[in-house]
Amino acid sequence: MKRSSFIILPTLAAAALVNPIFAAPPVDFEKDVKPILEGACLHCHAEDAKEDGGDYYMNTKELAFKGGPSYGKDVINTKDPQDS
Repeated sequence: MKRSSFIILPTLAAAALVNPIFAAPPVDFEKDVKPILEGACLHCHAEDAKEDGGDYYMNTKELAFKGGPSYGKDVINTKDPQDS
């Protein structure tokens, strides 16, 4: 392999990682997140829920990120989804 390949290939790889064309699209709460919550969470964690899920409501983005007195504000951790 030519010496120039040792410089060009890593540079192209780094450019691909930071180029917004290759970045994942932003997550939209209504389109991407709410359908998941409707199937798994909102039967208890909605303001008009049939079952009691306590004081943490997730039916709007604002309420979901607000958290509740029992859980605090770190219920949804966008930097560490596995911890959410």
